[in-house]
Amino acid sequence: MMINNKLKITMLAFGMFFLVGASSVKAAPAPTEEEKDYTQGLGTAPRAITMDNLFQRGTGAGVTTSSDMVNMDMWNQPTTNPSNVVKTLVRITNDKNQKAAVWSTDDNSFDINKDGKASMWVYLGNRGNVAGDGMALVFQNDSKGNAAISGNAGETLGVWGDDISSNLLGSAIQNSWALEFDTYMNGATNSGGAFDLNLPGRSHIASGYPADKNTYTKRGGIISSYYTQNHVGLITYNDSLSNGLWHHLTIDYKTIDAKTGSMTYTFDDKEAVSEHNSSKFTPAEYEGQTKEVSIDKTKFKSTGGKIRWGFTGSTGANSESNLVMFEQVPGLVDAKATQTVTNLTQGKDLPSDGTGVVNAGDKLKFTSKATYLGGKQAWKEPAAYAKYPSKNIDWTGIFLNGTDTGLTDPADAVVGASIAGGGDLSTPNSTGEITYFGTVKSIAEDSKDTSPAGQFIGSNAIANTNAVSYTVKGQPKILLTIDNLKDIDVNYGLDATVSGTVKSSLGGLLAKGSKVDVTVNNETTPIKADVGTDGKFSVTVPKDKYKAGENTVTVQATDAAGIQTVKYTNKINIHPVLTLNDNNGTVIAPYTFNFQVVDNSADITTYYKEGASGTPVQLEKYANTKPGSTQDHKVDLDTSKLSIGTHVLTVYSVDTEGNTSNNQTITVIVGLLSISSDDSINFENQIPAKTSVLSRTADYTLKLETSAAKNWTLSVTAGALTAKSDNSTLQHSTVGFRDTKDKSFTPLSPTIGTTIDSGTGQAATITKKWATDAGIVLNVVPSEIKADEVYTSQINWTLTNTPVN
Repeated sequence: MMINNKLKITMLAFGMFFLVGASSVKAAPAPTEEEKDYTQGLGTAPRAITMDNLFQRGTGAGVTTSSDMVNMDMWNQPTTNPSNVVKTLVRITNDKNQKAAVWSTDDNSFDINKDGKASMWVYLGNRGNVAGDGMALVFQNDSKGNAAISGNAGETLGVWGDDISSNLLGSAIQNSWALEFDTYMNGATNSGGAFDLNLPGRSHIASGYPADKNTYTKRGGIISSYYTQNHVGLITYNDSLSNGLWHHLTIDYKTIDAKTGSMTYTFDDKEAVSEHNSSKFTPAEYEGQTKEVSIDKTKFKSTGGKIRWGFTGSTGANSESNLVMFEQVPGLVDAKATQTVTNLTQGKDLPSDGTGVVNAGDKLKFTSKATYLGGKQAWKEPAAYAKYPSKNIDWTGIFLNGTDTGLTDPADAVVGASIAGGGDLSTPNSTGEITYFGTVKSIAEDSKDTSPAGQFIGSNAIANTNAVSYTVKGQPKILLTIDNLKDIDVNYGLDATVSGTVKSSLGGLLAKGSKVDVTVNNETTPIKADVGTDGKFSVTVPKDKYKAGENTVTVQATDAAGIQTVKYTNKINIHPVLTLNDNNGTVIAPYTFNFQVVDNSADITTYYKEGASGTPVQLEKYANTKPGSTQDHKVDLDTSKLSIGTHVLTVYSVDTEGNTSNNQTITVIVGLLSISSDDSINFENQIPAKTSVLSRTADYTLKLETSAAKNWTLSVTAGALTAKSDNSTLQHSTVGFRDTKDKSFTPLSPTIGTTIDSGTGQAATITKKWATDAGIVLNVVPSEIKADEVYTSQINWTLTNTPVN
């Protein structure tokens, strides 16, 4: 009997791998999505006012410390230096699981018995489909004052009732009206998740009274019920409002009688522009989306009419940065700005509907005027940011508050001109203005011109002017011109084609017999060609007329009546020609570039860059000792400049004159291809009574690094089972592989690899794990096994990078 005899087999596993162009890169911890979201909001923050004691952080139960006032400099960087502060950002939330509020101070209350207008910017994050939950603009007279906050976060946005609690209306902010900016659609059928049930779109804006029973509708059964929200003044968006953009909001409140008012809110009605964007200092205005809703003043239960206002917001497992910046705060500074264009020759202002017409020689006056109407504060240091037509006007003078500045070019006085002598406008109905005078130029055809909208920016209020459009009437003249004549780019060794269109200011077809003369590099004999009656011509310039460096082409046309155009001059730029041996191919680093260049310039520099906007990396610069001859080059790729992964490189050459060759493209794979495994595989078992497949004593794991591979293949070989005592090998018992317990046994060859798996390279580690009865197993013939003998076999794993054609 051999019942107690044991079979002990140990298998040593070795991993084989190919290392391709490996490099080691240590990077700082990546910012979280919430941090990137907040940074996006800061970096793109538009122009806004500073805020001093206008708002305070809410102190209600459960609020976080996320809400804050962030002072910023002109480069959109937070600053604590008062002299650098140009605007203030109100932060409501900026991370997950927050509930927060900011409320107006007592000196910054809102009076529901007076008209009030505000303009502001709101940023609802950059989280798209994972945004949540949004924020709300709230006007309230809750007895909790600065501590007012909803009883829960999530869909309440910190203001609406909490239908998870037993007191839906009591959990909302009392005596309030709210305008919500909702970025998460709560469309479930359960408590705490049904407020937006059956609403269209992915985001929305809507209003209502948070503590009013008519704001909610109870649904469901007696045992399981939930509430939906009634959305008044709904504006629906099919895309997420959490799109990384600042959105402009204008609110216009009108008091109607003792009990009634109206609120008009307009969203996305202006372009966001930052202080440091000097190339576009006047924002474009848009129609936006507008809703008007009735306001029941009695809901606020205010005896004097003054109430708090501010913002609430909340996040949960989904998050976003909820940020606000102001241009005008209700009651703080009441200011307006206008632009008027006056035709002094005709003695009238141009109409605002764009139907005005001016003629050549008309004298125009462009006036941008700001008026301080009153408010709690003086308008602090307002300055004019106006922009006027860039064409069809000869400027003759610039006046600031009626005083000649001595300037004539609007570019010299247009940005930041103080309209209060560097001080404030503090007297009601006081004004400041900047005026430009100019004369309309003579043009051949009618032109629709616009004097764009401008701004008057003070530290505590921003007022926007209107734009004025009008038509400049054309004055036809008999004039012959050439259009569509451009500099010519041609590869070395090819002829160039000069083409264009001859036009008469009278219009119509040209008379037959028009000619064009093309002169290259001031040669005495021009190349002549006919011009078609449609005005088009095309002239071939032979390559033997080119010289190294700059080539000048002069073109002049003459019609059948002898009327000539002026001489038009353009250039022929000769570009080097680059041929890369592996163009459009894929290679694995380390790699040597093989390429040829031909050109007639003094020297040639070859570069590569990654992507359309990558930084150029110089491969080689050489003196072109054989102009016009193709020259071979071999340059090793410095892989230390490339990270692990796949890189699509564009290779090109530049000559002495700055002319760039054609692009050649190559894909270079830089990365890792490696395999690691458990050191050994052990089998301990009774010698079976018959030929059987034995399982291992433990699970077995392989880890693959495939970042260098386009495609990869994993294979395995196994040697014969060898007795430790005398090195004899078993003839019939073999090492094999099976995917799972139920799969058939596949013997492994000692020389020919058996493919186990394959795939596409990836940056993350790939883990392969087999249970004890799968993967490497044994097929044991008991009759040839010695009792208490130890048998070993060497397992070789091979990870191969599949070639890419």
